[in-house]
Amino acid sequence: MGHLRRFLHARPAAPRLAALHVASLVYGVIVEIFGFWCPLTALEEWLDVRGQVLPYRGPFLLHYLDAVVYPDIPPNLLIAGVIAVSVLNLWIYARRVRVRHSLG
Repeated sequence: MGHLRRFLHARPAAPRLAALHVASLVYGVIVEIFGFWCPLTALEEWLDVRGQVLPYRGPFLLHYLDAVVYPDIPPNLLIAGVIAVSVLNLWIYARRVRVRHSLG
C-alpha cells in the first residue's frame, strides 16, 4: 500500500505528456462507447490496403484483443474492461493533480 501512496503523490515528470495522455484516454473511451470515427483506424486500413492485406471490419479492440488475447470473452465485457482500466487511470491522474495542488 505504501508504494501506491508514493505513486499517487509523486510529481509527474512531464505534465504536458500527462495532459496528452489524459486527453487520449478520454478520446479513446468516447470512441469505444459511441463508435465514433478514429483517424488511426482509417490510417491502419489504408496501410493494410497498400500492403495488400485484407482490412478488417469492426472495432479495433474486438479485432485484436478479442481474437488473440481474450477469445472467449463477450465483446461488451471486453469493452467494459477497457473502459474500467481507463477510468482507473483517470482517477489516478485526478488524485495526483489534487494532491499536488493541496501541497502548493
